[in-house]
Amino acid sequence: MIRSLALLFFTTLYSFAQYQKLDAPINAEGRTLSFHVFHLNDTKNTLKVHTSPATLDQPLDPQKHLAAVALGSISSSQSFSLSINNGTPRISQKSAASPAIRIGPQLLKSSKPIAQLDNDKRARRTFILHDGGNQWAIGYAPSISLKQLAIALAHVSKNGPIPYTVAYQLNDGSHSSIWIRNEDYHPLYLKELQKPRAALSVQ
Repeated sequence: MIRSLALLFFTTLYSFAQYQKLDAPINAEGRTLSFHVFHLNDTKNTLKVHTSPATLDQPLDPQKHLAAVALGSISSSQSFSLSINNGTPRISQKSAASPAIRIGPQLLKSSKPIAQLDNDKRARRTFILHDGGNQWAIGYAPSISLKQLAIALAHVSKNGPIPYTVAYQLNDGSHSSIWIRNEDYHPLYLKELQKPRAALSVQ
């Protein structure tokens, strides 16, 4: 019991717990890894897609932006469309009008891991979560499989401050990165190893 309660550890850098660094399990044996998650509300925060930035932080203004993650290209067989409409994200299985970004695969449905996700390929990953209403989160995972990421995000959704119901991968591999503003200190920036294909920012 004590061990299960200790599996989720939050470190809050912003009021209202917008940014959290947390430990979550990635398998049935209870192995944990650290994840970075930034929670937002689409009635208060504005999202924007930046195409072909030189680096994730290149298009960001530390006085305006709160967070950003790298986006990438996804195979069409697993893809969904992410579009931003007046600063609000929309995810659809149908092809959306430009400038939609392909994301995927889906990781959670009804707060539970999607069956038959790959458990072999390990990679750095960025992701997005949604509660079905106005609450969203973007985040960054260390080098793990899709199945492991889904297990971790299901735990976050069950034990964290927001009961997220769906999650999708935004990017995987060496393009993955996250940037978080840190008030009067240097931003938290887990840098990409290769130029990101696009970026999703939060203001």
